Amino acid sequence: MGAPTPTASPAPAPAPAPAPPTPAPPVPPRADLSLTKKASPARATTGDRITYTLTATNNGPDAARSVVITDTLPTTITFVSAAGNGWDCRVAANIVSCSRPTLASGASSTVRIVGTANHGGDAIVNAASISSATADPSAANNTATATIDVAGRADLAITKTASSATYVPGRVLSYTINVTNRGPDDVTGARVRDIVPAQLEGFSWTCSAVSGRCGSFSGRGAIDQLIDIRMGGSVVFTLVGTVGTAAPSELDNGATVAPPAGTVDPNSANNRDRITVRLGIVPTRLKVSITPPTATLISGVPIPATIVTTNVGKSTARNVLTCLSLPSGITVAKAAGGFPLQGRYCWRTRTVVRGAHVTFRFQVRGDARLVGKVRLVAGAEASNAPAVVDTSRVIVLPARKTHQGGYTG
Repeated sequence: MGAPTPTASPAPAPAPAPAPPTPAPPVPPRADLSLTKKASPARATTGDRITYTLTATNNGPDAARSVVITDTLPTTITFVSAAGNGWDCRVAANIVSCSRPTLASGASSTVRIVGTANHGGDAIVNAASISSATADPSAANNTATATIDVAGRADLAITKTASSATYVPGRVLSYTINVTNRGPDDVTGARVRDIVPAQLEGFSWTCSAVSGRCGSFSGRGAIDQLIDIRMGGSVVFTLVGTVGTAAPSELDNGATVAPPAGTVDPNSANNRDRITVRLGIVPTRLKVSITPPTATLISGVPIPATIVTTNVGKSTARNVLTCLSLPSGITVAKAAGGFPLQGRYCWRTRTVVRGAHVTFRFQVRGDARLVGKVRLVAGAEASNAPAVVDTSRVIVLPARKTHQGGYTG
């Protein structure tokens, strides 16, 4: 038996080929947008223009598509304009929206928004935001805020008037002080001052307001008050008192108004007013008398007479006019000084001090044809005294009578 024939082993099967790797999913584009905002000027007043500068930056890594900046302006800002290179800006209901198709990675671009401050007195805070159609890995830098201090603006004006252009010592004098606000802003805490001269005795004041508020409704002496007054409103002080007897020839008095801190008055020239009241002519009283009170005269024969004007008042009489009314047929035959005036014979005296008198002596004569009873009326008046009169009764006898004219009583 022969040896067995060896059998060949089958070849091993080849190893399977490895599977191809799974491709990684595509990374969506990203754009880290950031926004900064500045306001200029840092301080403003009502009516000033304010410029907001907004800078958009793409920190990458990809370009940002459909970029939009949105800025909602406060109601205290009135929109004027908005523009930027490559930006399309529009406004609706005080909301400014500026857009552009793309912003490349690493690029920056600026938008300027201009508005006018329409109200002051407070800080104005304005915020804006940026967004795009490209995913933003960090939203924390997508908003920016700018704050600006806006002072109020109000044209405050004050006027002061007196009840009379002249004053009389010992009598009442009143002043009216009118404060108005011509705007554009309301005012809280404006200061009104009036330092009353020492010659004004016992002065007191009252306050009333239209679209405003008085600090106090009344007081005595000097005025130093804080008031509130809206645009178009007014606050009125009435100051009443007595002028002292030692007052000078002129009383000069002024009033002022000052805006509160944080409010600008564009016209300080009308923040003060002064008025001068001059010493007037003090009234007094006169008394006039004519002597003889009764008389008899012969036609054509003069008789003596006297008029005395006395100041019985409390002050000097000025521009005193003393006159004798001349009835028809009676003339002044002789007089010291004097002058005819519209059917009268008069004397003028510049001043007659309190308690003093002036005397005028003269002669009257009746016309030769005059017979009967007549009255001689003496009168006196002054620029600061009412007219007064006195009467003398005269009997005129015909010329054929032989007795001399004389006084009957």
